[in-house]
Amino acid sequence: MKKYTYEVSADIKANGGETRYVVNVAADTQKEAIQTAKAMWNKAHHLFHLKARKLEAHEKALYASWRKEEESNMSKEASAKTVSYRVYCQALSKLREKLGGDRRIEVYDMGGCFNEPVRLGVNWGALGTVPAAEAREFARQLTKAADAAETFEYNGYVIVHGEDA
Repeated sequence: MKKYTYEVSADIKANGGETRYVVNVAADTQKEAIQTAKAMWNKAHHLFHLKARKLEAHEKALYASWRKEEESNMSKEASAKTVSYRVYCQALSKLREKLGGDRRIEVYDMGGCFNEPVRLGVNWGALGTVPAAEAREFARQLTKAADAAETFEYNGYVIVHGEDA
Protein backbone atom coordinates (compact mmCIF):
# COMPACT_ATOMS: atom_id res chain seq x y z
CA MET A 1 0.00 0.00 0.00
CA LYS A 2 1.44 3.34 -1.03
CA LYS A 3 1.76 6.03 1.62
CA TYR A 4 0.23 9.03 -0.23
CA THR A 5 -2.03 9.94 -3.11
CA TYR A 6 -0.59 12.63 -5.37
CA GLU A 7 -2.33 14.69 -8.00
CA VAL A 8 0.04 14.90 -10.98
CA SER A 9 -0.70 17.48 -13.63
CA ALA A 10 0.74 18.05 -17.07
CA ASP A 11 0.45 21.37 -18.89
CA ILE A 12 0.71 21.16 -22.68
CA LYS A 13 1.10 24.30 -24.73
CA ALA A 14 0.29 23.87 -28.40
CA ASN A 15 -1.36 25.85 -31.17
CA GLY A 16 -1.60 28.98 -29.04
CA GLY A 17 -3.57 27.23 -26.29
CA GLU A 18 -2.85 25.32 -23.11
CA THR A 19 -4.34 22.03 -21.94
CA ARG A 20 -3.97 20.56 -18.47
CA TYR A 21 -4.06 16.83 -17.87
CA VAL A 22 -4.44 15.58 -14.31
CA VAL A 23 -4.10 12.09 -12.84
CA ASN A 24 -4.15 10.87 -9.24
CA VAL A 25 -1.30 8.49 -8.38
CA ALA A 26 -0.66 6.44 -5.25
CA ALA A 27 3.05 6.72 -4.36
CA ASP A 28 5.44 6.97 -1.45
CA THR A 29 7.23 10.07 -2.78
CA GLN A 30 6.58 12.98 -5.11
CA LYS A 31 9.34 11.73 -7.42
CA GLU A 32 7.72 8.28 -7.62
CA ALA A 33 4.35 9.90 -8.43
CA ILE A 34 5.89 11.87 -11.31
CA GLN A 35 7.70 8.79 -12.64
CA THR A 36 4.48 6.79 -12.54
CA ALA A 37 2.61 9.53 -14.39
CA LYS A 38 5.40 9.74 -16.98
CA ALA A 39 5.13 6.01 -17.52
CA MET A 40 1.37 6.43 -18.01
CA TRP A 41 1.96 9.18 -20.56
CA ASN A 42 5.13 7.62 -22.01
CA LYS A 43 4.48 8.43 -25.66
CA ALA A 44 4.26 12.14 -25.05
CA HIS A 45 6.04 12.75 -21.73
CA HIS A 46 8.66 14.94 -23.43
CA LEU A 47 5.85 17.46 -24.05
CA PHE A 48 4.87 17.69 -20.40
CA HIS A 49 6.03 19.85 -17.56
CA LEU A 50 4.93 17.65 -14.66
CA LYS A 51 4.08 18.82 -11.16
CA ALA A 52 2.81 16.79 -8.20
CA ARG A 53 1.00 17.78 -5.02
CA LYS A 54 -0.32 15.69 -2.16
CA LEU A 55 -4.09 15.50 -2.05
CA GLU A 56 -5.83 17.03 0.94
CA ALA A 57 -7.81 14.62 3.14
CA HIS A 58 -11.19 15.55 1.60
CA GLU A 59 -9.74 15.18 -1.94
CA LYS A 60 -8.26 11.80 -1.06
CA ALA A 61 -11.63 10.60 0.27
CA LEU A 62 -13.36 11.80 -2.90
CA TYR A 63 -10.73 10.11 -5.07
CA ALA A 64 -11.13 6.87 -3.09
CA SER A 65 -14.91 6.91 -3.65
CA TRP A 66 -14.41 7.50 -7.41
CA ARG A 67 -11.95 4.60 -7.57
CA LYS A 68 -14.36 2.34 -5.70
CA GLU A 69 -17.18 3.24 -8.08
CA GLU A 70 -14.92 2.78 -11.10
CA GLU A 71 -13.77 -0.64 -9.87
CA SER A 72 -17.37 -1.64 -9.20
CA ASN A 73 -18.39 -0.63 -12.74
CA MET A 74 -15.44 -2.54 -14.22
CA SER A 75 -16.43 -5.59 -12.19
CA LYS A 76 -20.03 -5.37 -13.44
CA GLU A 77 -18.82 -5.06 -17.04
CA ALA A 78 -16.54 -8.03 -16.68
CA SER A 79 -19.34 -10.19 -15.27
CA ALA A 80 -22.04 -9.05 -17.72
CA LYS A 81 -23.64 -11.65 -19.93
CA THR A 82 -22.79 -11.16 -23.59
CA VAL A 83 -24.48 -11.91 -26.92
CA SER A 84 -23.03 -11.63 -30.40
CA TYR A 85 -24.48 -8.90 -32.59
CA ARG A 86 -25.61 -11.51 -35.14
CA VAL A 87 -27.52 -13.60 -32.57
CA TYR A 88 -29.04 -10.45 -31.00
CA CYS A 89 -30.26 -9.20 -34.41
CA GLN A 90 -31.80 -12.58 -35.23
CA ALA A 91 -33.69 -12.65 -31.93
CA LEU A 92 -34.88 -9.05 -32.36
CA SER A 93 -36.09 -9.81 -35.91
CA LYS A 94 -38.03 -12.84 -34.67
CA LEU A 95 -39.61 -10.75 -31.94
CA ARG A 96 -40.66 -8.06 -34.43
CA GLU A 97 -42.12 -10.72 -36.79
CA LYS A 98 -44.04 -12.25 -33.88
CA LEU A 99 -45.57 -8.87 -33.04
CA GLY A 100 -46.51 -8.52 -36.71
CA GLY A 101 -49.13 -6.29 -38.19
CA ASP A 102 -49.46 -2.82 -36.73
CA ARG A 103 -46.61 -0.72 -38.14
CA ARG A 104 -47.45 2.11 -35.73
CA ILE A 105 -45.97 0.03 -32.89
CA GLU A 106 -42.26 -0.78 -32.98
CA VAL A 107 -39.82 -2.38 -30.53
CA TYR A 108 -36.38 -0.72 -30.28
CA ASP A 109 -33.25 -1.16 -28.20
CA MET A 110 -32.78 1.76 -25.82
CA GLY A 111 -29.32 0.53 -24.79
CA GLY A 112 -26.96 -1.89 -26.48
CA CYS A 113 -24.38 0.72 -27.51
CA PHE A 114 -20.90 1.21 -26.11
CA ASN A 115 -21.11 -1.64 -23.62
CA GLU A 116 -24.53 -0.62 -22.35
CA PRO A 117 -26.79 -3.58 -21.66
CA VAL A 118 -29.65 -4.25 -24.08
CA ARG A 119 -32.89 -2.67 -22.89
CA LEU A 120 -35.87 -2.97 -25.24
CA GLY A 121 -38.55 -0.32 -25.29
CA VAL A 122 -41.69 0.37 -27.29
CA ASN A 123 -42.36 3.26 -29.64
CA TRP A 124 -45.70 4.09 -31.20
CA GLY A 125 -46.99 6.58 -33.70
CA ALA A 126 -49.83 8.99 -33.03
CA LEU A 127 -53.29 7.59 -33.57
CA GLY A 128 -55.40 10.68 -33.55
CA THR A 129 -59.07 10.29 -32.78
CA VAL A 130 -60.39 6.79 -33.51
CA PRO A 131 -63.46 4.75 -32.64
CA ALA A 132 -63.40 3.03 -29.25
CA ALA A 133 -63.03 -0.47 -30.74
CA GLU A 134 -59.94 0.58 -32.74
CA ALA A 135 -58.45 2.24 -29.64
CA ARG A 136 -58.98 -0.98 -27.64
CA GLU A 137 -57.30 -3.07 -30.37
CA PHE A 138 -54.39 -0.62 -30.51
CA ALA A 139 -54.06 -0.79 -26.71
CA ARG A 140 -54.06 -4.60 -26.89
CA GLN A 141 -51.28 -4.55 -29.52
CA LEU A 142 -49.33 -1.96 -27.51
CA THR A 143 -49.59 -4.08 -24.36
CA LYS A 144 -48.46 -7.15 -26.32
CA ALA A 145 -45.40 -5.21 -27.58
CA ALA A 146 -44.61 -3.93 -24.06
CA ASP A 147 -44.79 -7.46 -22.64
CA ALA A 148 -42.53 -8.77 -25.42
CA ALA A 149 -40.00 -5.94 -24.90
CA GLU A 150 -39.96 -6.52 -21.15
CA THR A 151 -39.35 -10.28 -21.48
CA PHE A 152 -36.87 -10.16 -24.41
CA GLU A 153 -34.33 -12.93 -23.82
CA TYR A 154 -31.30 -10.64 -24.25
CA ASN A 155 -32.36 -7.74 -22.00
CA GLY A 156 -29.40 -7.00 -19.72
CA TYR A 157 -26.85 -8.57 -22.08
CA VAL A 158 -23.96 -6.61 -23.58
CA ILE A 159 -23.64 -6.91 -27.36
CA VAL A 160 -20.28 -8.15 -28.62
CA HIS A 161 -19.56 -6.83 -32.10
CA GLY A 162 -17.43 -8.72 -34.61
CA GLU A 163 -17.33 -12.06 -32.82
CA ASP A 164 -19.56 -14.73 -31.37
CA ALA A 165 -20.34 -14.56 -27.68
